[in-house]
Amino acid sequence: MLAPDVLSLSRFRLEHTVRTIMHRKQLKAALYVLMLPLLAGCASTGWHAGGASPTADNACAAVYAMVERATTTDGVIDAEARRVPGFPYLRVNRLLADVEGRLGDPTDPIRAAAWVDAMAGLDEDGRRAEIANLSTEGQQNLSRRVGILMGSNERIEAALETCSVRLRREDLASRERLEALRGAVTTPDHYRDWWRVVGLYPVTAIPVSVGWEMWKERHLASFARDQMVDVGAVVTYAPPLSKDEPLTAAQAAGIVDRSRDPVLGIPRPVGVDRDLLIATFAPVWRVEATGDYDRIGTPTWVKGNDLPQVDTGRPAVFTRIGHATVGQDVLLQLVYQVWFPERPRDGPLDLLAGHMDGLIWRVTLGHDGTPVLYDTIHACGCYHLFFPVLPHRIRTAAEANSVFEEVPAAPAMAPAMGRGERFVLTIAGRTHYLLSVTAEQSAARKGVVSVPFVDDHVLRSLPLPDGGRRSLFDEDGLVAGTDRLERFLLWPMGVMSPGAMRQWGTHATAFVGRRHFDDPRLIERWVTR
Repeated sequence: MLAPDVLSLSRFRLEHTVRTIMHRKQLKAALYVLMLPLLAGCASTGWHAGGASPTADNACAAVYAMVERATTTDGVIDAEARRVPGFPYLRVNRLLADVEGRLGDPTDPIRAAAWVDAMAGLDEDGRRAEIANLSTEGQQNLSRRVGILMGSNERIEAALETCSVRLRREDLASRERLEALRGAVTTPDHYRDWWRVVGLYPVTAIPVSVGWEMWKERHLASFARDQMVDVGAVVTYAPPLSKDEPLTAAQAAGIVDRSRDPVLGIPRPVGVDRDLLIATFAPVWRVEATGDYDRIGTPTWVKGNDLPQVDTGRPAVFTRIGHATVGQDVLLQLVYQVWFPERPRDGPLDLLAGHMDGLIWRVTLGHDGTPVLYDTIHACGCYHLFFPVLPHRIRTAAEANSVFEEVPAAPAMAPAMGRGERFVLTIAGRTHYLLSVTAEQSAARKGVVSVPFVDDHVLRSLPLPDGGRRSLFDEDGLVAGTDRLERFLLWPMGVMSPGAMRQWGTHATAFVGRRHFDDPRLIERWVTR
């Protein structure tokens, strides 16, 4: 293999030659043959565990290597799903990593194909956002190189789609590759063990645990009253009016069942079905209004500002579909998120204040189409609260075999919700703490702000004011500029930048112990009847 510097120089000379004489079509094929060993031969090594597989498509391995290099150079790597080492066309999240343990025979062609297809879909979503976020120069250079390598003017996305099909076909035909894939599929733990070692975690976790208990005593008492908390002036944000009636439990269950993957058992409602589910279970957001920082808005990039801002002139609720696994069953989750411009400072040493803030509300549906659990976090992963639906409850530490670990906070049971009612979430001004959860008849339209639903995935690639695109999140899944002073105290817990806003898939929700918001086994471990 050529040394990196020699290889880079060779690539440059060949690309310059191609640009000079590409109009001579009779040389195009010859140039492609000459370039392939340089552009693809070395690129494939490192993309496949233990080197390239015997039948690996070297041109496709090189295409993925080029895309990876371009997105890394431009700093636009998307953190929502993890790349699978040795399989450049696949990414995995916690759900699909959990599914791997339920596949049975890894060489079963139907189950293996469905699993690989699902991971290829995650990669397609991530690559689409990353390529869209490349600089103009980065896109042009990548497009030219991919076109040369593939022997056509094929778009980058089309080339990746072609290569994904090729590599998938080869991997599914090889028992050895499938076994290697199962060994390569892991999801990252968003806790840094070495931080915990250096920070003397067994000792420093004690005051952190005490502090969490004190916070619960101060801030969760409002839920005991089982009624809407009386606050000052409020702004109420409600789902948009719809001609469609809310779904009955039977109708919701029917949608979930017919959207279920017949092989993996994962429900994936789309289109009108997804919209109906989202609208039916959407809460009303009742926010105490003490300043503009308490108004819900849309994250955006503003000219002349290097940090994302929240445009309160465009209030919206960002939604996505999630999943929980209980035994062999996969339950559907509906996720709703709102964004605020900031959490304002109460003083110069306010450890929790900072740029932007957000709140996430999640509904987990049972097989009968009724909720079994509601839970919520702030966009930093902090303040994880559970609201189980009777007869469900949160397990005790002993029941969950929890040793030196936070037990989920469950300040109240979820209130019963009648026909035509919605949950109303009362949110404190400034801190944006959740104060109460009540079931009320749909709010009267007078004085209520109607907010549209927006697919959460748009945040992975937002338009820039001067052209081009950029994700709301950086390569670690954090929102730039949203770090809090608390990180200097809580880093021994192993969580990167505690208090900073985070991308889906990166929310660590416990400082003592380990818990991730998108862990599909979260309910199975902590919720029982």
